[in-house]
Amino acid sequence: MPKINNPNGKKGSQAHDSYIEELLNAIHQTVDENSGKVITATREFPVATPKGKKILRFLDIGGTIDQDEEVELVKLVQVGLSDQNDMPIEREQEAIDDIEKATKKKVEFYDYKKKKKIR
Repeated sequence: MPKINNPNGKKGSQAHDSYIEELLNAIHQTVDENSGKVITATREFPVATPKGKKILRFLDIGGTIDQDEEVELVKLVQVGLSDQNDMPIEREQEAIDDIEKATKKKVEFYDYKKKKKIR
């Protein structure tokens, strides 16, 4: 049986896309609790992961602040599916592991079908 490609490509399903948009709107223009600066939320935020399974990953949402003439990534969000034990499915966990290793920061993971934060 031939594989049927997702019409939305790497954006995922409409439910995935809608939940990302909902989270993006909730994060954008909030205040970072550590710096007191306003967060700019961006979709498909690229993260170099040179020692990961892939050399480049894309966060579903990257929240940044302007810090001393540089942009600092302060909010890392992935949206996907989790298993019955509320663990991200394998491809999501691999992306999370690569990003956390490269950034030394924790990635928040949300399940778009369960509509909740998993980690």
